[in-house]
Amino acid sequence: MRWIVGIENAFIPDMDVDEFAWTGHRERWREDLALAVEAGADAIRYGITWPEVETAPGRYEWDRVDAVFDECSRLGLEPIWDLVHFGVPAYLDGGYFAEDFTAALSSYAAAFARRYRGVLRKLTPWNEPYISTYFRAGWGIWPPHLKGREGFAKMLQPVVTGIHGAIKAVNAAAPEMAIWLNDGADSFHPARPEVAGNPAAVNHSCVS
Repeated sequence: MRWIVGIENAFIPDMDVDEFAWTGHRERWREDLALAVEAGADAIRYGITWPEVETAPGRYEWDRVDAVFDECSRLGLEPIWDLVHFGVPAYLDGGYFAEDFTAALSSYAAAFARRYRGVLRKLTPWNEPYISTYFRAGWGIWPPHLKGREGFAKMLQPVVTGIHGAIKAVNAAAPEMAIWLNDGADSFHPARPEVAGNPAAVNHSCVS
């Protein structure tokens, strides 16, 4: 049995979301990794802030990633990396709907896999794709604030296509890397009988 912990790392520049900064992890990341080991963990889910790593098409800055890899190795802590935690590089105008989004994600995933082949054994290409979709479309509390089933379906298409492309890219560059997929699991219950239809529809979309 293993105990795997994680560092929350959502980074969405267009919403001013930076959980590494909010939690102070940017300054004390070495201490946080050491605390994970002290707590008994032998692996950690950790994430890359894609918008910071790829500041221009095809130009990747791996210094921070390299440093975390080195520290995890020194501590005997296995990293399981998220490549996407909601945010995308600024040059992808339109976000998930950008014309070159899938190609950019695939290239990024391949570059990461090639760089860390033989060092990394497990990788999550996209953290919580359902949450990414539902918060931006369906519930629509994140940009572009799409609503309902039509919005959800529209947003889901580039998300699924992007994940598929990223997995293919990783498999081609480093076939020995294991792909770990994860997502939220929701169950909604009506507060009043007259609104029972909406939670039923949402629950259905969560498991379909």
